[in-house]
Amino acid sequence: DVDALVDSGAKNSYMHTDFIKANKLQPSVLAYHISIYNADGSLNAARSITHFVNSILRVRGHTETI
Repeated sequence: DVDALVDSGAKNSYMHTDFIKANKLQPSVLAYHISIYNADGSLNAARSITHFVNSILRVRGHTETI
C-alpha cells in the first residue's frame, strides 16, 4: 500500500519512473509513445511516455484497475 494523490478530474493517471522502481512494479512497453507537453506548450524534458503499468486503486472499499 502507498499514499497517493488522485485527481478525479484527470483523463489519465501517471506514475513517475522512480515510483515504479521503488515499488517494484513491472512496466510494459506502449505500442506507441505519447508526447508530454508542459502548460506553456513546450515539449517536456522527459519527452514522451514509453511504458505503462496496470495497477489497482482501492479507496474505502472501492476498487478500480487503472
